[in-house]
Amino acid sequence: MSNDNTVKKFSLRQPLLLVFGMMAISYVSVVEDGTMPYRDIAMVKPISKMDTLKPIHKHELHKHMHKLRGPMSVQWNLIGEQPVASGDTFELEATFTTDEYLETVKAQLVIPPGVQLIQGSKNFEVGQLKTDEPQKIRFVFKQNSTRNEQIHLVATGSKGHIKFSDTTQFNTLLEPVIKKEKETLLRNSMQDDANLDKVHF
Repeated sequence: MSNDNTVKKFSLRQPLLLVFGMMAISYVSVVEDGTMPYRDIAMVKPISKMDTLKPIHKHELHKHMHKLRGPMSVQWNLIGEQPVASGDTFELEATFTTDEYLETVKAQLVIPPGVQLIQGSKNFEVGQLKTDEPQKIRFVFKQNSTRNEQIHLVATGSKGHIKFSDTTQFNTLLEPVIKKEKETLLRNSMQDDANLDKVHF
């Protein structure tokens, strides 16, 4: 009789021992590798000490973002006075430069409704562009609105089957203000770089 009771107790305990054994194995796996043996609603990867103590390099704290450029560059230059009101005419000069010889360069003006092209063509061809021979083309515009307008110049150059492009813009009423803000940002950025060089990591 006692033997039968022993067998029954063991048969009842066996599933419980199996469950507790699986829980113990799961607990050990949590302690050893830091992962959870089950899925919750949202799983979050645990952060180890090595992640929290990982050194931060100064180039990761402060980075400059630059536009990727090809060999060609195009720029607007104001000739004469800046327009200040509706009805003012002004002259812009487009300058094309390159670091490599380009067989042909074409360009297009993107003019907003508030600006009128008085002299020049919206679509034109610059031709060949050499490294030591910048090309300059002038245009005359008229400001027909009271708000700041942006005139874009888009240029595309080709060398064999490879094409390069660049773009620039001119702000009809706010160009001096925007240019000054850019200079201030650049100066502050250079000062930040100089301060970071003094910090030891």
